[in-house]
Amino acid sequence: MNSQKNFQVYRSSAGSGKTFTLTKEYLKLAIACPGLFGEFHPRYFKTILAVTFTNAAANEMKERILGKLAAFSQKTEETDEMLLMIEAELKAQYPEQEFSLEVICKRAHTIHQHILHNYSDFSVSTIDSFNHRIVQSFKKDLGLPFNYEIEFDKDGLLQKAVDLLQNEVGEKLNKELSELLSEFTIYKADEGKSWFIDEDLIQFGKNIFHEEHYEAIAPLQGLELSDFKKLKNRLVGYVNEIDKSVKKLSDQALQLIEQHQLEAKSFYQGARGIYGYFQKHSLLSQPFYSIPANNYVKKTIDEDKWTKTKPSSFEEQAIETIKSQLRECFLQIEEIKQQETDLYIVASSLKNSIYLLATIHLIESQLQAVKAENNLVHISDFNRKINQIVEHEPVPYIFERIGEKYNHILVDEFQDTSQMQWHNLMPLVVNTLAKGMFNLIVGDAKQAIYRFRGGKSDLLVALPDSPSLHPESNLYHDTQVFHNEINVSQLQKNFRSKANIITFNNSFFEFFNTTLQEAYPDLPDYFNEVQQESNTQQGGHISIWTCPQEHAAQATLAQTLTLVEHLIHQESYKPSDIAILTRKNTEGAAISKHLIAAGYAVLSSESLLLNSSATIQFILNFFKVSLQPYDLKVKFDILYYLINQEGGEDVDSIIELLEEMKAIDNEAEQLALFQNYLSQHHQIHLDLHQLRNRSLHEIAEDIIRKFNLWSKVQEKAYLYRFLDVLSDYSQKNGNHLLDFLDFWNKKGSKFSIATPENANAIRVMTIHKSKGLQFPVVILPFAEWTTTPNTNHSIWRKWPENPLTPELSSVLLPYKKDLKQTRFAQDYQEEKQAAFLDAYNLLYVALTRPEEKLFILCKEQKTMIKPDEGVNNCGQLILHYLEKGPLQHEDSACKVSIQKPLPANVDCKLHLYFRDEKKPHYPKGKSLKSSKAPSIHLLHTDYSHKIQLRRNEGSGSESLLSVVDLYHKRVEGILVHQAFEFVKYQKDIPKAIQKMLNKGYITKEDGIRLQKTMEKVVNLPEINTYFQPHPGLRVLTEREVIIPQAPNRYAILRPDRIVFYQGLVILMDYKTGIEELEKHKKQINRYASVLRKMGYKKIRKLIIYTEQARVEEV
Repeated sequence: MNSQKNFQVYRSSAGSGKTFTLTKEYLKLAIACPGLFGEFHPRYFKTILAVTFTNAAANEMKERILGKLAAFSQKTEETDEMLLMIEAELKAQYPEQEFSLEVICKRAHTIHQHILHNYSDFSVSTIDSFNHRIVQSFKKDLGLPFNYEIEFDKDGLLQKAVDLLQNEVGEKLNKELSELLSEFTIYKADEGKSWFIDEDLIQFGKNIFHEEHYEAIAPLQGLELSDFKKLKNRLVGYVNEIDKSVKKLSDQALQLIEQHQLEAKSFYQGARGIYGYFQKHSLLSQPFYSIPANNYVKKTIDEDKWTKTKPSSFEEQAIETIKSQLRECFLQIEEIKQQETDLYIVASSLKNSIYLLATIHLIESQLQAVKAENNLVHISDFNRKINQIVEHEPVPYIFERIGEKYNHILVDEFQDTSQMQWHNLMPLVVNTLAKGMFNLIVGDAKQAIYRFRGGKSDLLVALPDSPSLHPESNLYHDTQVFHNEINVSQLQKNFRSKANIITFNNSFFEFFNTTLQEAYPDLPDYFNEVQQESNTQQGGHISIWTCPQEHAAQATLAQTLTLVEHLIHQESYKPSDIAILTRKNTEGAAISKHLIAAGYAVLSSESLLLNSSATIQFILNFFKVSLQPYDLKVKFDILYYLINQEGGEDVDSIIELLEEMKAIDNEAEQLALFQNYLSQHHQIHLDLHQLRNRSLHEIAEDIIRKFNLWSKVQEKAYLYRFLDVLSDYSQKNGNHLLDFLDFWNKKGSKFSIATPENANAIRVMTIHKSKGLQFPVVILPFAEWTTTPNTNHSIWRKWPENPLTPELSSVLLPYKKDLKQTRFAQDYQEEKQAAFLDAYNLLYVALTRPEEKLFILCKEQKTMIKPDEGVNNCGQLILHYLEKGPLQHEDSACKVSIQKPLPANVDCKLHLYFRDEKKPHYPKGKSLKSSKAPSIHLLHTDYSHKIQLRRNEGSGSESLLSVVDLYHKRVEGILVHQAFEFVKYQKDIPKAIQKMLNKGYITKEDGIRLQKTMEKVVNLPEINTYFQPHPGLRVLTEREVIIPQAPNRYAILRPDRIVFYQGLVILMDYKTGIEELEKHKKQINRYASVLRKMGYKKIRKLIIYTEQARVEEV
């Protein structure tokens, strides 16, 4: 009979066989079928749910499970370590059943077949995928659209929401919003920051997606913009009142001194004493609470030392007369400090964040509108919707059916699980435990590096307790079963690294457990299991390189290259054996660039980006040149690419061509010359004018086909991915070239291809991406990332007892040292500690990736560590360990050659802990060539002559001009009006018609009719002169004029056409029907009035009725 405790928690460490253990436990459950009480069913795997944090981890777990089942079923793995362990553990756990190797292997074969034939029942996935499955089953109950699309891009959603919000600025119904955003803009400008606020709103809007922050935001929902304005005025009033009180007392003291003809030098210690104290408080050049009463001031007050050493009798008598009054001023100022500093600091911080607090629900409202309009559901909505039921329903109905389906819940990477995700899983775990079934949690708090995504490693540290639950919640009482069923085990043995690396890491992290405990009290809770047992692999190399601060970056790059060269050419490591880990993408990019310049193949996140492909940039340049025909740089880039790819003409011939084009002040002639050059020198025939009339996908396909880009095997993955991006963008946003290029400028850096397998190249990646991986050699350059919160970081806190602004039950406070003097001091300390743990855990992940060799590079700096204050960056930790750590090391000096800013030799230092010169077992090889994957030939046919695709503009053009409305007379007038936007001179009319055709607004028949109407209008004798390119004639069409209406309020006027000619300003306004002539006159007179205020005196006002081909002069 099985009497084990069923809530198994494994606290793991790096390289301790976590995935091995998970796979073993999964297979034990699938083979033993404990829920069938001695019976076996090959589809019992359906009752096991295994969830993890990333898709990569889920796929790895699936591969491991299926791989082991296949190996066991072939009966050729009888010495397999996992198989023998499963046999021993099942026999011990179920002594009444037969679990011989033969039985286990036979069951493994049957299970393997059933999983393959019923793969959808193989429940190994990410938590998000599992939540999606739940939501799909209950989308009606949860209020979700029937056919929704999952959205992962919160930045894109927020950009659209902020755009909609900004569109409301200036409207009469949104006067308060306009004033608020105008004030915010002015505030930013006064602070010396960019007045562009969209990025602030987008960044702040991300709080909506953060589950903890969202809880703090929710109480603000009931407040209107007018309420926030009152709150801000109250906060500003409070701060100003305190400042006035302090200044009044200081000025009063200084006036007394002046009235009695005394100076600073009359007093004890002069300006450094009591006089200076009052003077600083009077100036208010710094916050009053930051001006201390120094020792000189204290001696004056406490020891009655008021005068200088040798005062005159006049000074002595005068000071004696006023010192009691001065003391009273001092005591009152200090009393204000004691009583008001806390609230003053909070109010000062809060008044500046009130703009963003006021907009958060407006942004959320627009966000909901964007999602509803496009049938989108963001991935974060799943957790929230499930949690609303789980937290508040006595029996969460959505889990009733699922709870019966699953007997076992296995959770991997628990340290990265968010609070809401864990709360949502709790009912399932509780339910399976109540049935007496086995559940498993595996995690390592030392590797918790995803707090920015909501990961809560303290959930793992606290188990079996659940401090995140409210004692009165339904879940809190249910989870008491954890205490009865929990069994905690440590995975202590490191199977990854050689003995010396394990010894170094044990020593390093154990050393700081005690050294930094005062500054970071929770550190031991996370690292109390840091000591690991070694495996049978002896040896291992660890060295630390330190470089002088002045040339640290260049010296780090140079030394990294030197190490790579030595490892490959002297120690016979393959490039793919070497991983270079960095904290930031920019550092990885710099390393990659340096290695590539030296001739090494590099595989990095940068090299996988579409933007890193010269071929993709080549296609994008054709997008640009079709929109910007005069852009010579883009044309140069196109031709330079062709030189590099094909050889032939030199750069000088291209420069000659560009000089020739530069002299041509005509778009069509410039493009013709460029096209002729492509035709003559590269046998490519392109009509760049026609390109812009086609869909994005068609343009790219055409360029790929004509330049035979499919023949570039190494570029195929980039081309396929780029075409996917174009298709996806077109479906969602339309085919505007300009809009797409704007989208690409903002988001293009995020698109990448999948990592090619078996590439023999040096890996350069961030530490975050290296988690779960291991490499023979790890180089860690720039090991000095910060351990403190970002300067722009803010802290959300609930504050129900808020005495300043009771309406704000939660507040947003910038992270700064001043908070230590407030009631939020504990929150400040917690945030400081959390930021340190984020950085420290990253260091742990980095130092535990290598199997054989570890090289750390950091810059020299002051290593003074104050036990109560902690450290500022990881470099200080490394240098402090070099100085104070228990392990011995050898120090030696070395010269590193750098090229920038000037060629020089920089003195670096090598600190060698363990030397391991043992050569790898594989043969020496320096080939840097990547293995080529077999290419799949796809047929790409030019279909443009057979099919005409209608362009999806994606900007609401259909709502503006519906198919039915196109036949309406009034809309025809609107079309004429719109076409005139593109007309400066009469010769532009055919181009304007073509643009309307391209946008899909009109048919060819409409175009012929519109062109006749427009020609008839511009040929009217009253206005024809103003449509001809005369010398000195200047035209503005649809140009906005911004005019102030009231403080912080503006109106926008948009005259149809303004012509400047021979000292006159000619105002033209196009209208459809003459029946509203008086209204039209009033409008054009308003335009004229504004122009007069701008200094233009001679103005001619013309209303042009396009339908009647008539001009009315006002």
